[in-house]
Amino acid sequence: MARDNHVRIDRIAVCADESNLVVDAGILAFMQWCERRGVFKLSDQRLPHPGTNGYTASDVVKALWAAVLTRKGRTVLAVIDELRRNDGMRAILGLRRMPSAAASADWLRRLERQITHIRRAITCMRIP
Repeated sequence: MARDNHVRIDRIAVCADESNLVVDAGILAFMQWCERRGVFKLSDQRLPHPGTNGYTASDVVKALWAAVLTRKGRTVLAVIDELRRNDGMRAILGLRRMPSAAASADWLRRLERQITHIRRAITCMRIP
C-alpha cells in the first residue's frame, strides 16, 4: 500500500497509509458531512445530555448512526458494543471513547420520555 497518500475530494480528505483498516470506512464521508453541516453541534445544543457518564449527545448520535449503518441485520445496540472495541471505527467517528449499548439505550429512553411529555403538553393545548 502507498504510504502517506493523501487526496482531497469535495473537501473530504481521503488517505491511504499503514494505520487501522476499517471495512466500513465509507462512514467517514457521512460523518464529515454531518460535521460540516453542524449536525453534531446542533444535536449537542438541542438534544438532552446523556447523563453523568461524560458523553455528549453527539457522541451517542454518532454511535447510533454508525451502528445503524454497519448493522448488517443485527440489532443496533449489539453492534454498538462491537464498534466500541474497534479502534479504527472510533477514529472515524472522532471518538476517543464510545458510549456503550446500555448508555445509548438509557439516553434513548430519556429522549422518548421527553418526547412523550411534549406530545401530552401539545395535546392539552389543543382547543376542542
